[in-house]
Amino acid sequence: GLVTFLPLAEDPKEWAKTITQNRIINNRASMKDILVSSGYDIDEAAKKLENLPRGINGNGAIWGTPGTRRRADFVAAPNRFGFYKAGSRDIVNVSACPNVLPEINEIVPNLAALPWGCAASVLVTKCENGITVNVTSDVPYFSPEFRAAVQKLPAQIIRFTCARVCHANRDI
Repeated sequence: GLVTFLPLAEDPKEWAKTITQNRIINNRASMKDILVSSGYDIDEAAKKLENLPRGINGNGAIWGTPGTRRRADFVAAPNRFGFYKAGSRDIVNVSACPNVLPEINEIVPNLAALPWGCAASVLVTKCENGITVNVTSDVPYFSPEFRAAVQKLPAQIIRFTCARVCHANRDI
């Protein structure tokens, strides 16, 4: 075995003997060779990663194929629906996103038209059986007006949930 258990109360000489025996029996100097022969070579994996695209300017994220993302985290506020502008809290309104699946883009105008009462995170996910929308905000979104608007959303939205962010030092 690779592991030997000894009680903490065991004599230190027994601990020393066990450590010495395990070091000789389980010489780990050849572990890299074992891993490489099994197909796990960190050096080869690093070389493959070095050849991946690094975003638009060579320093950014690795981009996926446009139109293939099944999830998007939008932001909403009164009369605004879209994404945060890079490096700020300004919302850039969008009517579609080139990175997400067409099914998500079809409902973006419907989501943008909802009566957003305050800032909220809107996570939209394409699942096998439809689209789920999860709204997270500091303010509950259960007004009759908002609920009525949600009920009119397209049928491909199979679940619409609202969660309130709770802070330990605030009333909820």
